[in-house]
Amino acid sequence: MNKIYFVILYLLLHQMAAFAQIKATATLDKSSVLTIHGSTNLLSFKLIQKGDKIMNQPLGLIATQQGNRLLLSQNKLSITVENFKSDNIIAQTEFYKLMQTYKYPILKIQFNYFESEDVNYSTFKKGNAFLSFTITGVTKQYSFPVVVSAKGNLVTVTGKKRMNISDFGLKAPVAMLGLVRVSEWIEIDLKIVCKVEIEG
Repeated sequence: MNKIYFVILYLLLHQMAAFAQIKATATLDKSSVLTIHGSTNLLSFKLIQKGDKIMNQPLGLIATQQGNRLLLSQNKLSITVENFKSDNIIAQTEFYKLMQTYKYPILKIQFNYFESEDVNYSTFKKGNAFLSFTITGVTKQYSFPVVVSAKGNLVTVTGKKRMNISDFGLKAPVAMLGLVRVSEWIEIDLKIVCKVEIEG
């Protein structure tokens, strides 16, 4: 649920080989999308949050390289849970209940660091983003594999991660007197497209 906006910055590191620290501005494109895939014993469903809901203003970031790790300032992202929408209204409603939106309306994602075996960021294509997710007040860190591509100053970051909701103390809901059982496994699928402008 990925931040997601973070690794985008890494790529502005066409110049990271020459500088230990870079300042940049990142603007999220509306074609970005964050998707949660889930399933029941009867069918699958997905919940989608589009780019204009994820982040609606440019971010001023500072990227710092430490060995094969990339650290970013402004590394926290708050996502409104009820901005996730689904064609399956029942799944959407049950998701809001599961996430306890009345008490925890915001899902938080913090970028801890990005790591790649390729320390030359001018040729970098993939690596792992280490993210902390805070859901219903519980925080867990995950290694999130991502692939990055760039065309000019437009950077695209994609990645998928399978997670178990029980990690956050959540219990998969049961509906229709037990006939419909929701899987405790979900998959987070992100596509972040961002315009990156390096300062100076």
